[in-house]
Amino acid sequence: MIPSFTKTTALLLAAMLAVAALLSGGPHVLAQEDKTKIVLIGSPQAGNGGIDGFFHGIRALEKMIVTSPDLRKATVVEAYPFGWPPEGIAADADAVVLYFDGTKANPLDDPERRADLAAFAARGGGLVTLYRAGTSGDPALRAMLASLTGATLLPTAGEVPAVVTAQAVADAGDVARGVTPFRYFGRAGSGVTLTEGAQAVLSGELLAAAALPEAHAAGQPAILAWQYLRPDGARSFSFVGGHDAHQLDEPALRRLLLNAIAWSADLSVPPQGIGTEADPHLVALLIDPGMRRPPFRVAAVTSRADNEVLDLDWGTIEWHVSGPLGNSDTLTTGRGVIAVGKANGRHFHPNSDEVLHVVSGRIRHTMNDVTVEMGPGDTVSIPRGVYHNAENIGEEPAVFFLAFDTAWREVVGEYARTVSKREKP
Repeated sequence: MIPSFTKTTALLLAAMLAVAALLSGGPHVLAQEDKTKIVLIGSPQAGNGGIDGFFHGIRALEKMIVTSPDLRKATVVEAYPFGWPPEGIAADADAVVLYFDGTKANPLDDPERRADLAAFAARGGGLVTLYRAGTSGDPALRAMLASLTGATLLPTAGEVPAVVTAQAVADAGDVARGVTPFRYFGRAGSGVTLTEGAQAVLSGELLAAAALPEAHAAGQPAILAWQYLRPDGARSFSFVGGHDAHQLDEPALRRLLLNAIAWSADLSVPPQGIGTEADPHLVALLIDPGMRRPPFRVAAVTSRADNEVLDLDWGTIEWHVSGPLGNSDTLTTGRGVIAVGKANGRHFHPNSDEVLHVVSGRIRHTMNDVTVEMGPGDTVSIPRGVYHNAENIGEEPAVFFLAFDTAWREVVGEYARTVSKREKP
């Protein structure tokens, strides 16, 4: 027989559970449950400037949200710059931002991810699409996205560079709060056909050196962004800019996107719009972290005591030359050691090529789907974007030299758990 509880007993039990949560580290978990979960998704295909566009755009949006006085306490953010979350979005995401070119390496070309998005939308999740994430070369997927975004955005091969003068549309509502007129350098492509119930939020005049695509009639403002209250009451927002992530350093556009993300997640937007404390030159710094350092113009001799040494769960890396060390603007070099029977995690470098030269020991090196065995004197050159990792298959520590064609090397993936970081050996 199930016992009945009085109100007093129920309150006492709740208090006991709260205390137990406090003692077990539970407050963080409980606080997370009360927060709105925002998931940011990019793709391997980059926008303008090689890999920088979507990769750095997703990173910038994440930073803008977590440093926003209006959003950081109410939200938890997960960023996936190069693809779909392994666990999907249907279960617990409240709002999702898609930032990629839907006609190139679209994550939604995978039927399971498409089903995941459909389940997320059916649950009432808010959706934000940037650049051309709201379209596809696949007619079925394009129709699905049109039903979610409130507009048909046709794929195009005829984009031309254009200077865009943008301004909020009158009566655009919460999403346009605090958004003043601004300009950005972008792309003009196919036009936008809004669904009944969709509302333009941002319009603009386009000025291009080449002839504009036929979709943009001379003298007619183009629709740049719109909002859509879906039939089930869920919310969607789309912005066709963002081909170049540098646009996200425009203050008015930042405010518009943060407003839109909050609105899509059913969060309130203050009268002045949502601000952020992220660096005004955030994207520029992400793309070129050394931009604020004086140029390196003199030869530098450093001792081993000046090197940076990382103790990792698979071995060590000792960096000799890099931007953070202050002795190069263009290169990163170092020496790595993999312990017997260990391997570093599968990873790739989005902004640099890598050269690895084996000094001693034997390793099994995997690059995408290719695996080779390497010994002393062997060298491999790995292009940026190629997944790779090395495993020590010998009976002694494997020692190798590393070189990268950037002073600001970045790494994405299951690289390693850093046990400690030693400024000096």
